[in-house]
Amino acid sequence: MTRAAFVVSKHPFVGSDGETVLMKRLREAPTRMGRPNARSSLRRASARRFELVEVPKPRVRVGKLVAASAYRRRSLMHQRFSPPELVDALGSVDADTIVARRAYMAQAPLDANRVPPRDRLVVLVDVLESTVMRRRRGPLRPAYLAEARRTRRDEIRCVLAASDLAFFSDNEIDELSAAVPGGNRRFDLILPPAQSPAPLSEPVALFVGDRLYEDIRGAGELGMTTVQALWFRADEHPDGREPDHQAFTQLDVLNVARRLLDG
Repeated sequence: MTRAAFVVSKHPFVGSDGETVLMKRLREAPTRMGRPNARSSLRRASARRFELVEVPKPRVRVGKLVAASAYRRRSLMHQRFSPPELVDALGSVDADTIVARRAYMAQAPLDANRVPPRDRLVVLVDVLESTVMRRRRGPLRPAYLAEARRTRRDEIRCVLAASDLAFFSDNEIDELSAAVPGGNRRFDLILPPAQSPAPLSEPVALFVGDRLYEDIRGAGELGMTTVQALWFRADEHPDGREPDHQAFTQLDVLNVARRLLDG
């Protein structure tokens, strides 16, 4: 029987953001596939047989983090999310498949040597931290751009070590996709529709697009509430318009819609 360990940065049972909703779907997948006895290394529950191993996040000490990052020639993000406690926990976890929720969460399995041929390592990618950094504005933008290059290098390194790369869209991660010999397997997540339409006191038009000029500006000028989709690409345009919201995953769009419905 395959035992899978999911390596995540957020508590999978607390909150209702895109991260926790996705983990809920992953936990339910074995049951939906007719395999109720399948295991993963999440919480042990009477009906689900999950086990949760919690590793406290160490407090950020900027000086120590920067020094360790420079010494190991590793980006700040990948150094931050591979603490010794997590590496030790992964070294002893009973699993033959390791699933890293983000590219930077694959760093700890690499440091614990939970990679092929010993284990199958799957990296789930829906948004790249290097892309997020490139979107940053302000006086620290040059530093973010420099760190984005280091982070992208680490993302590619983690993907090269993986057995499989899973993702929502081909557009944003062409570089990562090309780095994996033999191609990649695509991971699709489809959320069920709402049971009934939500009541609205007045109509609300929510426009989701990825282009700042052709999509966001046009919809904004028509009075629509705009959401820039960043899971395809991080578009920039000198004549574009700032969106009302940004969505790094499809689940973030649902959170925006929920906030609008709640007023």
